[in-house]
This record gives sequence, structure tokens and C-alpha cells, in this order.
Amino acid sequence: MRTPSSILASSLRAACALLAAAPLAAQAPAATGAQGSAPSAAAPLAAKEYFYFRMWPDYYCRFDPVDDQIVAKVKFEHGLAHEMEYTHDQKQVLMVTGQKAWLEIIDLATMQVVDAHCFDEVGYVVRIDGLKEQPGGKRWFVRIDKVEKKPDQFVVADSEWLDYDLEERAVVKRMKELPKAIRSGSRVSPDGKTWHVFGKDFAVVDPVTLEETAKIELSKPPYAGAGPFSIRGEDFFDRANPDAYRFMYTMRDPVLKNRTLFGLIDLDLKESRIASYTEWGSMPRVGSWIYSRDHKVAVASRFSGFGGGGGGRGGQDEYRDPQTTLVTFDLTNGKKLRETVIDIRNGLHLSALSPDATKLYLTGRGDEIWIYGADHKYLRTLTMPGDIDAWSSFTVAH
Repeated sequence: MRTPSSILASSLRAACALLAAAPLAAQAPAATGAQGSAPSAAAPLAAKEYFYFRMWPDYYCRFDPVDDQIVAKVKFEHGLAHEMEYTHDQKQVLMVTGQKAWLEIIDLATMQVVDAHCFDEVGYVVRIDGLKEQPGGKRWFVRIDKVEKKPDQFVVADSEWLDYDLEERAVVKRMKELPKAIRSGSRVSPDGKTWHVFGKDFAVVDPVTLEETAKIELSKPPYAGAGPFSIRGEDFFDRANPDAYRFMYTMRDPVLKNRTLFGLIDLDLKESRIASYTEWGSMPRVGSWIYSRDHKVAVASRFSGFGGGGGGRGGQDEYRDPQTTLVTFDLTNGKKLRETVIDIRNGLHLSALSPDATKLYLTGRGDEIWIYGADHKYLRTLTMPGDIDAWSSFTVAH
């Protein structure tokens, strides 16, 4: 449910955290290149930061990566959680619970459920299947699947998108599809006022008229023979800079067509232009990248053998433990700093990087967290009081 064009990773699985004291994002190293200078981004580093993750059966936890322990947790009011989404300012998390019929709102500063909304309908089994916050913060788009309950049978009804008013706690409008302008790749802008749509190009869309008010042509090749820019990953400014975005990008190599180039790109939102881009070379074959808080270091992983999936999630085969490869990159120049093959327990995958980039965390099936140092050497294994939800583990919100 999150991220700009979401490669992500089949993924997009990663992220950053917030708390009461969690502040704006730090300025990352400037991207320089063919398009001039990048707009600056303000923001001091956080004095204290935490990880957040779901823990089975019905808890949401705050985890201190300094002491490596859970320091707060909140119990859902309506049982098991299924999906979640952060508000654009990342001060709250919206959790789908109650057999996918309820949305609970958790305040990350207080770690309390502050509100809950029920989407049950008389005569139907309702399941929430999608969620999108709208600009202004007073409405959501909620996608529901419905099954009609008849005396002797169940009839699958058409899915719907609901335009839901939070204050009135009422459905304003029902739709088969979201409006075309925001149907794919849309997210609330950092200032919370407009839609930002990431697709073939980047567009700013008015939330009332749904008209495009600004556009940056990412699909236009920067030079003869080059491919279009394709945005990857999360904003380096952590959505704290209303005037600029910085992303990693990929592009088809103009010479070796079967190779993908990558680098950093800055988007100037004030002037609606590509402010700068820096090409780093051939894209490494790894899973999703996880950034340090200052965006100077990133880690990724890839599966190394004996069953299992891509992106570093190990399976098991031939009666031996699976392996995964940990890779650390320098985000000031895109160069690989370290690559190490490690033996891991079946089902583990790289989930998080500590804010200061000194510790890597692997989670998966079960209640264990495996911790490795910046040198990729094993440090210790933690046992949590419940199984960690691997699909949303260590989602960090600023």
C-alpha cells in the first residue's frame, strides 16, 4: 500500500521511524551532475529514534535500536491486524483489524489507539482491501470487497472504493474505481495539500478538481540514446522537504541495452524540473535497499543458494542452512563498501538498518531477530515475546 512507483520491492518494505521526538529528515549528500545544483533540504537529525513493527497476535511495538529491546507496545482493540498504512506526516499508523472490517488509528507518539472506524454493512461480509489517505487529512479512500449474505448462499459482490469522511464517520461517495488522475502511483504531498503522482512522469494533481497543475517529465531521455528515468525507493528527505524530492533512479544503458544504470536524482518541486542527477553505473543485482538515517549508507541483500526467494529471503534445501549475501553501499557515490555471504536460519531476510548504520537486523518466520554488525559479523539473536510479522517488520516512520 505504500511508495511511489513501488518497485519496492515487491517490496517496498522498508522505511523509517518516528516518535514523539522524531523530527525531520537529515540532509543527504547533494546529487550533482548534468542538470545543475539541487535544492537544499532542512532538518536536524533526531535525538532519539525507534523501529516499529507488528507482533502476533495483536500488538504493535516500539523497539529501541540502541538497547535492542521493546520499549512500548499497544494492543489492537479488534484483534489480529492484516494491513497498515502511515499517514502522510507519519505521526499515525492506520491498522486494518477486526477480520478486515475495522480501521484502527494508532498515535505513534503516545502508542495508543486513538480512534477506530467500522466498515461492516448489514447483509454483507465486508473486507478492507486498500487504503489511501487524501490531501487535507480529513478523508480516506477505502477499497472494500463484499460478499452478500443470502438465506441459502453467499454471493460475491463487486468491489468498491469508498470516499470516507473521518469527522462525519460516513461514506460520502461510492466508486468502482478511483479517479483516473490518481488511480496509480499517487500519494499525498509532503505538505499534505495536493496529490503527487509517480508514473511515467511526475505530476502534481489538485485534490478538488483532479486537474494536473504541474509536471516533471521523467519519461524524456536526458540525452540521445538514453532511456527514461524510473524512480526507485523512498525519498532521501523523508518527505520533510516540501520543495524537493531526492530518489534513486534507474535507466536503460544506452550502449549495453540489457544493462540497467542507476544513480541519484533531485526533483525541484518549486520550479517543476529535474534539478540534478548523478549516474553511478550499473545497477547491482540485490533486493530492496534500506537507508541509514543520514542517507549516506544503504544495505541490501540477495539470496545465495539452496532454495528460497529473491531479495535475500532464504529457503532450505539439501539438508543444509540457506545462505544470503549482505551488501553495504556508500550513498555518496554508489560504490559497494562490503559484501558478505552468511549462513542464516530458514525464512530470515534483511529487515532493517539501525539509524546510525552500525547494526543490520534480520527477521522472518517466528519470534527471533538476528543482529549483525556493520562489518557483517554476527552479534546476537533476540527472542521477542511473540512472533514478528515479517511482512511489516521494522517499518520505521519519521
